[in-house]
Amino acid sequence: MNLMVFWQHADGMIQGLMLLLIALSVVTWSLLLHRILQQKPRIQKHILGLKQQLEALDVRNRKRVVPVSAESARAVLEQGALNYLGAVRDASGWPQMTLGTISALSPFLGLFGTVWGIFHALLGLGHAGQAGLAMVAGPVGESLWMTGMGLAVAMPAVLAFNICNRLNKSLEHRLHQVAHEMLMEQLLAHDAAPDQGAQTV
Repeated sequence: MNLMVFWQHADGMIQGLMLLLIALSVVTWSLLLHRILQQKPRIQKHILGLKQQLEALDVRNRKRVVPVSAESARAVLEQGALNYLGAVRDASGWPQMTLGTISALSPFLGLFGTVWGIFHALLGLGHAGQAGLAMVAGPVGESLWMTGMGLAVAMPAVLAFNICNRLNKSLEHRLHQVAHEMLMEQLLAHDAAPDQGAQTV
């Protein structure tokens, strides 16, 4: 059973579905490779962004006319860290949405192509007036290519979804570590500042 023979005998609907499944497969592998290759630069970029945001908030706290207590400074920095982490989580979610859609949709596209191919094969056999096993097995077997293609696209999409999800969790965990370290350092510095001022006076 040759795929090229199936392509030549397929109608426009089947050919369109095959091209769509191929395109979805390309999207899946492209997203996976891009996310793997960009993981380290993403971590470095977001660590830098988190540090800049927390440092800017700390500077604003120190420049206020009314002194800010250690508890208020901690709350401001925590909210800044949570806002940044939420933005990172939101921005990182679109590949999973795309991969989840592909993994859920691909088997149904393949199944629809199979049903469509069998339906037209049986119509052709009905018009020909012959219904022998040899006449039925060929077109029906070729139509099953579509189910196989749908599964071949869906399985890597599920794998890519899980890998991207794990990479995102790793990024979030690293950002949480950096945020906790910075909060501790800046709050210790905030607590020590009044003592230093008192010694200077």
